[in-house]
Amino acid sequence: MASTAQTTNSIATGEAGSELRSALARCRSAIVGIGFFSGLINLLTLTGSLFMLEVYDRVLPGRSIPTLVGLAIITALLFVFQAIMEIIRGRMLVRIGNQIDWRLSDRVYDLVIRLPLRARDVLLLAAAGSHDQHEGDDDGDGATHGWLRAP
Repeated sequence: MASTAQTTNSIATGEAGSELRSALARCRSAIVGIGFFSGLINLLTLTGSLFMLEVYDRVLPGRSIPTLVGLAIITALLFVFQAIMEIIRGRMLVRIGNQIDWRLSDRVYDLVIRLPLRARDVLLLAAAGSHDQHEGDDDGDGATHGWLRAP
């Protein structure tokens, strides 16, 4: 109920940008958390490359199977951790999106429904004004090419 009153008030004052800013500000800590998760995921993306680097630099020259097994286990754990981080980040993004949608959906719906009506009214008024301006443009014989001025 308060959301509808707030939306109606915002429509009257025309503060569309401040509504979006306010919705994003309420999710600021979650957005910062997503930034942290994204940075960590980006670092974990290097896991495969670092594994191959270590295999070629340590395992192959020394022909060390225990080193290969250890690196493979560490790499597998890092890939699992990366997958978990991706899932958590995805869920956070969905929750933030739902929250912003819930806060702005009334306003967006109202604009989508009313904007075509307002635009139609403006076009009708412009057409009527254009007709009024040309009303006295007769050439004297009474034949006013009305079909040219029809809205």
